[in-house]
Amino acid sequence: MRFVSDHRRDPGRRGDVPPVRHSAKRVGFDGVKVHGANGYLMDLSLQPVPNHCAEKYGGSFESRFRFLHEIVKAGVTGRSHICHLTVSSVAWQQGQRRKFMHAFERQSQNRLGYLAMLDEFGFVFSTESRTLIVFDANKAFKGNVIVNNSYTCDTDKGVVRSGAVDFVGFDRLFMSNTALAEHFQND
Repeated sequence: MRFVSDHRRDPGRRGDVPPVRHSAKRVGFDGVKVHGANGYLMDLSLQPVPNHCAEKYGGSFESRFRFLHEIVKAGVTGRSHICHLTVSSVAWQQGQRRKFMHAFERQSQNRLGYLAMLDEFGFVFSTESRTLIVFDANKAFKGNVIVNNSYTCDTDKGVVRSGAVDFVGFDRLFMSNTALAEHFQND
């Protein structure tokens, strides 16, 4: 799949972010979540293989990062608005580790509520240590880092105790077992 953007449409799409943010606040949410993983638009814009844009959102990593940065900045204005960002660890396996570290450092300035890392362990082959990947993200991002995917009660405790992340999420596991917290406590 190739992501080819027409930059003339981008300003209008970014213009949708503040109304979405205000609608979320109006119905009781604390803010918005920018999903930059799993092949969604933000993810495609960051990746060098599918992003063949020839204008300001393609080419160098800095240009590819610009789209995500502008969306996040639009989602975070004022102290009462919180924006969360989700990214995938798959990008780290594509030789972009230092680039993403720089991107996370820059996102720290945006007062994000948290950075969520989808640890793709079990979905893709990697020679990288899964703890090292999220530890690097936690070191670069000055805020809370949550990791999610394929964690158990034991691996959850280990990754938190190691200092690699602040929290572990159990979305899929919890959806299929709403008594998960009790199971973990009694384990």
